[in-house]
Amino acid sequence: MTCSGEGSNNCLKCENNLYFYEGQCLVECPAGFYPDSSLFICHSCPSTCLTCTSRNFFSFFFPYIFSLSIKNSLATKCVTCTSEYSLYGGECVGQCPDGFTSNNAICSRTFLFFFIFLILCYSNFLIFIYLKTKITETQKQTQNQGNF
Repeated sequence: MTCSGEGSNNCLKCENNLYFYEGQCLVECPAGFYPDSSLFICHSCPSTCLTCTSRNFFSFFFPYIFSLSIKNSLATKCVTCTSEYSLYGGECVGQCPDGFTSNNAICSRTFLFFFIFLILCYSNFLIFIYLKTKITETQKQTQNQGNF
């Protein structure tokens, strides 16, 4: 640890796998922040996220370039959202997209969408069976005609 002055809130750099956060060296990052395991600092989550993680493995290989050139929202994946938002694809959204509803602050497929999907699959299956039967009947008729 490299600290200046007295007390634990005057650190400039942390060692021994501790994460730097507001002048302190911590074992874990506080809520609303996620650890950067290559730089050993705590990054803030987007304001809509309650908790988040690092989204991209490239940040491990190119930590300085990644942290400077990519916006924070692109570098993180939300795990949980603040009360006004719902989780969809690693982001917290104000409204779930079409075909999805918010269930316990997570966007999930609506039952109607799933039901329509099942109907389409079943109808395609029936069409396949019908066509297969017709082809088989045609083949049998062709064979029978060839036997005479």
